[in-house]
Amino acid sequence: MKTRKSKVAFLAMAISALSLVACGESDTGKEDPVKKCNHEYGEFTVTAEPTGARPGSKSRTCSLCNNVDVQEIARTGKYTVTIKDATGATVSSNEADEKSAITKPANPTAPAGKVFYGWKNNKNGGQIWNFENETLNQVMDDVELEPLFIPEGVNPQYLEAELVPAITAGGGMNGATYSGGAKGKQFIRSDDNYELGSTCEIDPFHYYEDEETFDFVVADEAPAGVDLQDMDPKSTSTGYFVHFNYENGNTFTWNITSSAAVDNVVIFAAFSGEYGVIDDYTFDRYSRFSSTSFPISVNGVDLDYGTVTLHNTPEIGGFIPFQDYLISANVSLREGANVITMKVNNTDTLNGTIASTSPCVDNLKIYTTATITWSEAKLTNIIK
Repeated sequence: MKTRKSKVAFLAMAISALSLVACGESDTGKEDPVKKCNHEYGEFTVTAEPTGARPGSKSRTCSLCNNVDVQEIARTGKYTVTIKDATGATVSSNEADEKSAITKPANPTAPAGKVFYGWKNNKNGGQIWNFENETLNQVMDDVELEPLFIPEGVNPQYLEAELVPAITAGGGMNGATYSGGAKGKQFIRSDDNYELGSTCEIDPFHYYEDEETFDFVVADEAPAGVDLQDMDPKSTSTGYFVHFNYENGNTFTWNITSSAAVDNVVIFAAFSGEYGVIDDYTFDRYSRFSSTSFPISVNGVDLDYGTVTLHNTPEIGGFIPFQDYLISANVSLREGANVITMKVNNTDTLNGTIASTSPCVDNLKIYTTATITWSEAKLTNIIK
């Protein structure tokens, strides 16, 4: 005979069972308790704060079936733009809308023995911020601009990338691309068809002195009888750059000669991106590389330039304008022969189509009191 106490306990168990079944449980276990539950959720708790680039998240839990409801919090689309002075102290820090332009700060006073070069973005691998270009002067992430100074009394000496005679370690110009393979002039892009896409080849060009104006000219065809010249590696207007460098192990080898042993040499490289990975959150196209995936070395010593992220790259087949990046402000060169290399050292893909990735390269700018010569920079080593 059951006691009153046992009946109460039995009734409580029955009510509990009914409650559980109300949440969707069944004797067979085939029904989904979450779908059948008439949820009673508590308050949302923020599990990840949203940022300018990425959404956050919040969650709440059903008191009946313990189902967790997770929802997205929209990204803010706002970033922090910080301006620093020559000492590294913060001058201003403001919130900026995505893709908004930054007003150029007044040029700072350079310390003794230095000259002001530009504003370096500490958040993006030594990028020299370009205020004049509408595409490049867009806030796409947090920005921290700090004035960059270089030694006074030095001049930039340009090494144009398309004139590097050895683009792979073996001295050839081979590379693998999604279109099959790039060799010779397929590695070279012309500024004239800059926006036409990666599958366009260019014709051989000639560099010569115009007999009437005495100006040097780059043209597809030279007039009969003119003396063809070697391309000037210090020119800023050769109009070509190197891309298609998508084979792991490909190496640019820049063989230069310095008139003296010198320290504190400053080197910039001009990089661009053909197209990049689409970010899952921001849908921003970016091309990213680092001193690990794209090592740059001087006389066998790797330079730690961090990670470079090229934002705002256009659709496939286009390019963003080239921009300077500080590779190192304290390089030592030997008197005589020096070797600078850039190597593709990764197996990442761009949108799953290309075996390896590296930036497009336009030139190196070397600031030093020494004189740099580059005897190997010959047009015939590149195109013919």
